Amino acid sequence: LGSADVEDPAGDLSTLEDEAVARLARLMNLAVTADMLRNTGGHVNPAAYEDYLTALGYMQRYDKPGNLDQAIATLRNAVKTDPGFALGYGELGEAWRRKYVTDQNPKWLAEAEASAQKAVQLDNSIAPVYVTLGWVHNTMGQHDLALGEFQHAYSLDPRSALALTGMAHVDEDAGKLAEAEAAYRKAADLQPNNWDGFDNLANFLGRHEKYDQAIAEYKHSLQLAPDNAQVLLNLGGTYIDTGDPKLLPDAESCLKRSIALQPTFGAYANLGALYSREHRYEEAADQTRKALELNDKNYLVWDNLRSDYESLHQPDRAEEARSHEIPLVEQAARQNPRNADIFAKLADVYASGHQRDKALSMLRTAMALAPDDPGVLVTAADVYEYLGDRPQTIASIEKALHHGVPKQQILDDPELQDVLQDPPVRALLK
Repeated sequence: LGSADVEDPAGDLSTLEDEAVARLARLMNLAVTADMLRNTGGHVNPAAYEDYLTALGYMQRYDKPGNLDQAIATLRNAVKTDPGFALGYGELGEAWRRKYVTDQNPKWLAEAEASAQKAVQLDNSIAPVYVTLGWVHNTMGQHDLALGEFQHAYSLDPRSALALTGMAHVDEDAGKLAEAEAAYRKAADLQPNNWDGFDNLANFLGRHEKYDQAIAEYKHSLQLAPDNAQVLLNLGGTYIDTGDPKLLPDAESCLKRSIALQPTFGAYANLGALYSREHRYEEAADQTRKALELNDKNYLVWDNLRSDYESLHQPDRAEEARSHEIPLVEQAARQNPRNADIFAKLADVYASGHQRDKALSMLRTAMALAPDDPGVLVTAADVYEYLGDRPQTIASIEKALHHGVPKQQILDDPELQDVLQDPPVRALLK
């Protein structure tokens, strides 16, 4: 890959060792500096360094099957070899967090927090550790704490792409979209050979319906990592989100390629959602069940399965799916008391079970939090349709369309198929 000459006029062998490791790491595109290696709470065992660098390699392609588990095993060995290795604990925390993102098992989040806190106890000057803590606490609904941790990471290292990404997320949540986009773009520019930065930018653009730009950034990310199942999954999901039926074959192709590389919860779930949108409910339920075999903790996927069974006129199976979904949505609402989408979904699942009073109470909360949110308005239409209130269903559809919901989304909504034949709705959808 290359070579490097390293010297130290003072003849400090430990400094030469740190500089040599850092230079060699850069040849392998690993973000390690001599200062990072020195600032580890004291002398670090060379064997722990080696395990740490090996783990960084796995973490660069955390999307590949088995890499996260390999990284975790290697980092656990590193901190066993050297219990004072702060960087090792920090990266271990990030590996556990990534594992939580993959399968949503809460115990991985607890492991991530414990490892990151141990790193802080050993050395409170490592910026990436605070980024990990920020994401952990943001996931737990502790948003103010997360904001402080992202800001602290940024103060420690203003060139940290990881800290910038965390700050971008905070700006996005606060509605500062221009600032958020600028930060996501800067984070990607700081690591031009890293697919992850462009994937994060594309995710942001997709969330804000800049689909053409998002698709371009995903394709850029795929140029850097053509065998990346995660980016293929995200690109397929974005093709679906455009609402353009002509792009659904492209979405199906991306998702099937993603599954061929790595059969993941997200790819199966998205493929199930795609088939549901095409009214291929048997295939949709089949793919969604495969997703739930990998992770049964996501209420949105249980919701999709419930809807598929309702469309297939299988009430017993729909009720079974609902029984799994309700406690998960209720838990999400407790953790995120300001999230209108979650309360709207809770209203929807109560309404599907004919729990009228609970459904209307949760819908009032959702509307109080976000009265003009397009997604909430579509869910409101679903709720009223379940409850048999056709005038309110139609009023909600009209308001949703007024606030920018694509007509195709209404046409594809399984819960609204009966109302599509009403003359007022047909007129709205012309």
